[in-house]
Amino acid sequence: MPRPRSLLALVICAAVGCSGPATTFEAYRSKSADAAQEVVSQARTAILTAPLAGQDRLLSSAVAVQLEDAEKAAAKAVESFASVQPPDARADELRARILPLLQRASDAITRMRFAARREDMAAVLHVRSSLIEPADVLDRWAELAA
Repeated sequence: MPRPRSLLALVICAAVGCSGPATTFEAYRSKSADAAQEVVSQARTAILTAPLAGQDRLLSSAVAVQLEDAEKAAAKAVESFASVQPPDARADELRARILPLLQRASDAITRMRFAARREDMAAVLHVRSSLIEPADVLDRWAELAA
């Protein structure tokens, strides 16, 4: 029978969204691919939203909401992956390569939202260009790792 403390820890972990441990390199690689896929999805949303904003086909408030949703989802994926302890030295190296790309993409989405809230669509489009490269690299990684 589970101890009350163990059960409480499990409930707390589930409530705050703890990521499960990665006990092997393969499991860690899979978690990195999952995070990359989610961040790429949100980055592509932001990338597609920006030209519509620049062409006045979306209201700036709608752009800001769209980017805020993408920002939150990307940040959650980054945070979840960042919280997983790498199980070995190979996973440490993978983390050192992938986590900065995840963070860079997530940060670009955040900067796009800031610009949209300020109704600076030129800045939204400018930041969009800095999002394409990390999204492409992460997309390739997710395909290879899956």
